[in-house]
Amino acid sequence: TGLFTGVQVVPFPKWTLTAYVDMYQHPWLRASANAPSNGVDIKAQANYKPSRYIEMYWRFQNETKLNNIDIDEEAEEETPETDIVSNYLVPEKTGRVRYNLQYSPRSILLLKARAEVSWFKNGDQTIQNGYFLSHDFKYTLPKNLKMIVYGRVALFDAKAFDTRFYTYESDVLYSFSVPALSGQGLRWYGMVKFEPHRKIAFWLRFAQTRFTDRQTISAGDTEIKGRIKSEAKLMLRYKL
Repeated sequence: TGLFTGVQVVPFPKWTLTAYVDMYQHPWLRASANAPSNGVDIKAQANYKPSRYIEMYWRFQNETKLNNIDIDEEAEEETPETDIVSNYLVPEKTGRVRYNLQYSPRSILLLKARAEVSWFKNGDQTIQNGYFLSHDFKYTLPKNLKMIVYGRVALFDAKAFDTRFYTYESDVLYSFSVPALSGQGLRWYGMVKFEPHRKIAFWLRFAQTRFTDRQTISAGDTEIKGRIKSEAKLMLRYKL
């Protein structure tokens, strides 16, 4: 159960302010809470569009909710004879601050830049931080070429999985890509869409993540021995 309220205000020309508060309560157990719990989620955003070529926004989001205490595995190993009680709740706080800039100097070119900081704190544990920087572009070639080129380069530093960053990426038709970036490294992708004929369309996409904080990626059947994970896609659509 809960109460959600939101507001949108235009205090000045070219400025738009939006915000919401979501207060909720769980009267019974959850997967991560072994007792009834509650929480508050707050989000605020300011959009500014000084011209038709430039648009930017600042976003703040913070959520505090009750979850099971995160027992340190090392502490648990040091005291194996102790029955550690892990079914009591502590405040878990997560938050993000983002700045996003979009610039379109010409109708055929779109540029985007994003800077974001995240944080996470469970009970009395030390606060953990994450950082993210990215730059995107979309270039539409002249109409006679019928080609669009997309691309992004991103740096991320999120040592804790709870400070990870989700980033939407352009993908081939009928496919969806929102990777969760955690750890340290660089991710980039490029994609080309080409329509040589009204009945034919090609998509070619290549993405790669380079980690700097590990020697292997994933585990089990999907383990990669190395720091680089790559993905390639090719799609052809033909309309009858």
